[in-house]
Amino acid sequence: MPLKENDVRFFRPLWIRLTVTAVLAAALAYELIWTHDQLWIGIWACGIAYCGYNFFWKWPKDLPPLEKPATASATLRTTTKSRSRPMLLVPAWIVSLTAGPAFQPVEVFIEPRAELFGQDRTGLAGRL
Repeated sequence: MPLKENDVRFFRPLWIRLTVTAVLAAALAYELIWTHDQLWIGIWACGIAYCGYNFFWKWPKDLPPLEKPATASATLRTTTKSRSRPMLLVPAWIVSLTAGPAFQPVEVFIEPRAELFGQDRTGLAGRL
């Protein structure tokens, strides 16, 4: 599977590609030497094969030179010219998590001799 443009941009420095491959190789060595778990040996080996194929064998050799990123002050100036203040996009699920208090009290009523786990045997409720 070929890498997407964002992946190529992120993995462009050789040290990042070598680090990812080395971490996978260390995990494979751990599995081979100590745990001998065949499932994880296969997963780590496939990860190393994927890295070797995409990062080294099929890596595009004719990449254009890296562009210098814009400075933070230039970026801030361009965003504040169009609006009075920069816009912050926050997902709705984060807003809903932070809307109320972190912990709310909960009351739990358990009747005497109630069966919580299983039929005809005293479970957790019998020991309460």
